[in-house]
Amino acid sequence: AVDQTLNTISYSRGNFTVAQQEIWAQFILRCSFIALENLEQYLGYEFTAGDDADWAQCQVDAANDWAFRTRRSSGYQDHPNVCPGHDVGVGTVLYAGTLVKQRGAVDGFASFDNQGFGVAPGQSFAEILRLLGCKRPQVG
Repeated sequence: AVDQTLNTISYSRGNFTVAQQEIWAQFILRCSFIALENLEQYLGYEFTAGDDADWAQCQVDAANDWAFRTRRSSGYQDHPNVCPGHDVGVGTVLYAGTLVKQRGAVDGFASFDNQGFGVAPGQSFAEILRLLGCKRPQVG
């Protein structure tokens, strides 16, 4: 028998409790909408083994988790290991690319622009949310 109030599992035979164990568990589902290879394909750059590859993998993991949570808060019931569509995959890759491009920047993209314009090419955050299917206006 499982007692969710006391967080115990017990095995009883007749009126006699044979064994009882206190339990505690927390399940964290790892989201894998995209992989490091998707990010490398988008950036046109292959991360070599070592610190850069580990750091890039962290950005992929962060983008996956963010996309999953953002879609969940918008009412979607996605499986964390199955990308719900190509649009969601592209939005997640774009967000991971944004995280990579912001490395070392104080605010926004790192830039080597001599003119000081600081305009970063790429997708906007609104486009990423649109691809994820989030922040849509209410209808009806």
